[in-house]
Amino acid sequence: MRQVSPMEWSLLLLESPRTPFHLCTLVVFDAPPGAAPDFARQLHQRLQSHTRAAAPFNFQLAEQGAPVRATPAWREIEHIKPDYHLPYVVLAEPRPACLHEQLARLEAAPLDRSHPLWQCVFIDGLGGGRFAWFIKLHECLLDVLHGLKRFTAGFSAEASDREARPFWTQAAHEARHAAGIRLPGLSKRLAQQVQALSSGYGSLGAAIARSALLARQTLQEDAPAIPAVPPGTADRHDCSGRMLRTYTLSEANLARLCAAAGAGSDSVLLAILGGAVRRHLLANGALPAQTLTACVPVDVARLGRSDLEFRLSAMVLPLATDLDDAAARLSRIAAAEAEARRRLCEMPLRNLETYTGRLLLPFIVRELSYDDDVPPLANLSYTRLPSVAGPCHFGLARAVETYQLPSLLDGQFLGAGVLKFVGQYCLSLLTCTARADDADALVAALSESCEELAEALQVSWEDGGADAPHAGQAGARSESARGTTTAG
Repeated sequence: MRQVSPMEWSLLLLESPRTPFHLCTLVVFDAPPGAAPDFARQLHQRLQSHTRAAAPFNFQLAEQGAPVRATPAWREIEHIKPDYHLPYVVLAEPRPACLHEQLARLEAAPLDRSHPLWQCVFIDGLGGGRFAWFIKLHECLLDVLHGLKRFTAGFSAEASDREARPFWTQAAHEARHAAGIRLPGLSKRLAQQVQALSSGYGSLGAAIARSALLARQTLQEDAPAIPAVPPGTADRHDCSGRMLRTYTLSEANLARLCAAAGAGSDSVLLAILGGAVRRHLLANGALPAQTLTACVPVDVARLGRSDLEFRLSAMVLPLATDLDDAAARLSRIAAAEAEARRRLCEMPLRNLETYTGRLLLPFIVRELSYDDDVPPLANLSYTRLPSVAGPCHFGLARAVETYQLPSLLDGQFLGAGVLKFVGQYCLSLLTCTARADDADALVAALSESCEELAEALQVSWEDGGADAPHAGQAGARSESARGTTTAG
C-alpha cells in the first residue's frame, strides 16, 4: 500500500455533495458504417472482460471511516468490478430531455469511495447510431492536465483498427502526477497574514476578501473586487439544479478572430463567453455595474518555470462585462491575460506560493466552513485543456465530439470547459440553475456573442461550419446545417 499524499487527502476532505471533485469527460461516438443495431452493447460486453486495471485506476482507499486527522492509504486491487465501473444505460427515447436527465444524475452523484474512484458510463440510444462515454474520475487520482490524456490513451488513428484498448488498462508512459497544487494558504505564515488583516476589516470574511484582492493585484494593479452576482446565483448551489450545455466553434472561425485582434485563443474565447453572459444578464436586468471575473487555472510549468514543486496556479481575469463594445472587451481581457502570464513567469518562487495560497483562500474557507460571507474565488471558472489530435477511433467507432466538463465552485453561477478536438473547439457550459430555459438562453447568447465580436473586428463569420450547440439533438438553433444540444 502507498500512503495517500497530503494533496490527495486535502481534495478528499474538501469535497462535498455540493462541490464534487471529479473530472467528467463526455465522448460521443459514431458507430462504423454498416454496424449492427446493438454495436454499442456488443462493445460494452467486450470491455467488461477487461477487469485488470493499471494505476491509478486500480487504487482503492483503505481504512474507510478513519478520523479526519488520520491519513488513509491506497491499496492496489487485482480486479475492478465492471458492474460498478462500467454501467450501461439506454435512453428511453433518443430525445434531448432523456439525455439531459441522465447526464444530470451522473454529474451530480458522488463517486463511491469503497471502489477505485472512477466510472465509465456507456450511454446508448442517442439516435443515428451514436453512443457516448461519460467518464468520471476523482481529481485526487489524476489532475485535469493529465486526465484526458489517459482517457484517450487507447484510441487509434486508424479507422480499420478493431482492437479495443480501454483506458483503464493502459499503463502511464510517465510518472503519475498528483494534482500538483500545494496549499500554502493553510500554512501558519499565511494564516498570520489573514489574522493581521482581520483586525482592520471587522470579520474573517472581509479579511479573506482583502487577502484575495491583494493576490489578484499582484498580477493586475487595477484588479477589481469580485462583484455580487445576480440574485440566487451567489447562494450555495445544489448539484440537482445544475444544467449542462455543449457548444462547438470551428477552428477556422476562431483563428480569423485571433488574427484580426492580434490576441490568443484563450482571450478570444473568454471575450465570447463574457459577451454571452453580458447579453444574458442584460436581458434579465441583472448585469452588475462592475465587470464579472473568471478564474483561469494556469499550468506554470508550461510557462517555462522549472523551479517549482507544483504545476498549477491560477489567475482571475476581468471579462470586461462593464464595456459595451465587443472589441474593447477583448482588448481589455487580452491585456490583462498577457500581463498576468508575464508576472507569473517572473515572480520569485516564494512569492508565487504565497500568491497562489492567497488566491485560493476564499475557495478553501467556503468549502471548509460553509461561510457564505466569504466571497467566491471568481464569478465564473474557465478551464482550457491541451488539444486532442485526431482522428480518434476505438474498436471501429469514431469519436466525433469530446467535452471536458468544467469545475463549478461554490458561489459561482457558470463554469466553462474548452477542448480543441479535430478542427473544432468543444465548449461545455455548466450552469447553476434549475431552469432549462435559462441554460438555453445562454447558449443562444453565445451564438449572438460570436457574431457580435466578428462584426466588431470586421471578420467574416462563415456559415456551414461547426459553430452550433451540439451533442444529442438535431435542428437546434445554429448557423450551420447541423446542430445539437446537451443538457444535464
